Amino acid sequence: MDLHTSTVSLKSRAAMRHFVAGFLAMCLVVTVGAGATSAASKTDCVVKRSGTSKTYTRLQVAVRQAKPRSQLLVKGTCKGSTVIGKNLTIRGKRSNRGKPILDGKGKSRVLKIKPDAKVTIQNLTIRDGRTKAKPGGAVINRGKLLLFAVIVRGSRTKGHGGGIYNEGNLQIRATSQVIRNKAKLGGGIYNEGVVRLDGTSRVDANVARDGGGVYNTGALRLRELSRISRNRAEPTGSGGGVYNVGELTLRGNSTVRDNSATLGGAIASVRGTVALGDDSRVKGNSAQSAGGVSSDAASSLTMSERSQIRENSGLDVGGLHNLGTIVGVKCAPGTLANVIDNVPTDCLLQ
Repeated sequence: MDLHTSTVSLKSRAAMRHFVAGFLAMCLVVTVGAGATSAASKTDCVVKRSGTSKTYTRLQVAVRQAKPRSQLLVKGTCKGSTVIGKNLTIRGKRSNRGKPILDGKGKSRVLKIKPDAKVTIQNLTIRDGRTKAKPGGAVINRGKLLLFAVIVRGSRTKGHGGGIYNEGNLQIRATSQVIRNKAKLGGGIYNEGVVRLDGTSRVDANVARDGGGVYNTGALRLRELSRISRNRAEPTGSGGGVYNVGELTLRGNSTVRDNSATLGGAIASVRGTVALGDDSRVKGNSAQSAGGVSSDAASSLTMSERSQIRENSGLDVGGLHNLGTIVGVKCAPGTLANVIDNVPTDCLLQ
């Protein structure tokens, strides 16, 4: 081989090496870009109707086209408002990013359940709902709604029910949470129907003028290990945990604890009935007046022997300030007292 031929061969090999290096670099960029696109797509809304190959990118469209009693499987984040007027189950499919999300984006209510609709929502987060003065920052329920392992959070309204406004039948079960919502009345929930909290469900860290956790004019029932905790009625407000104008019942080991208000840190009952049964507790709440329970002349309070109002604090009465009817209430230091260890005093009965 002569010198010229050898030089050409070397140049050809160098050119080939440059080509291969460039090709590999391009492949790497494409691969990384594809990975980034794939990662971003995991946040997109995908709704699948069970038993079919149908998929949708908007929950409202999926609901509109679903037959009654269908099940919709949600992945990613579905934005905007959805109205449901038929019997449906909407279930989230968990990923390493956590629960799928129904997101109001701070612009709209997230869910509206119409009368006569029976709806189950399971394993989803419902967040960032907003209504100006209309009820139900995140959810308004006029039908029958079951929330199972659902989080309702970060929503607000200048009206009633920062998280949920309920006129129908609402069950909040398993590990469900209504947390960090805000309203004029009923920071977590405003209830005119029936609300039942079961399992380890909780209404937590909500804020309102009255009824930081719940403003109840219907029937509110806590059972098992459910709790209303760490809610706050704003300055001059009443009922840090619950403002009760209806029927409030605690059973099992349910608790109203660590709430605060000006009047009735845990519960302010006005023309309402309160029943503390089983081993239920009103504990660790605080207020300027009546750290635990404030019950007016038109209200009634019934306690079981094992239920307790304890370790609450106020400037005047720590445990119970009662003007109405009481049954089974035994204030310390009496025998078998169930209103105990409150500061500065356990009871003021008038």
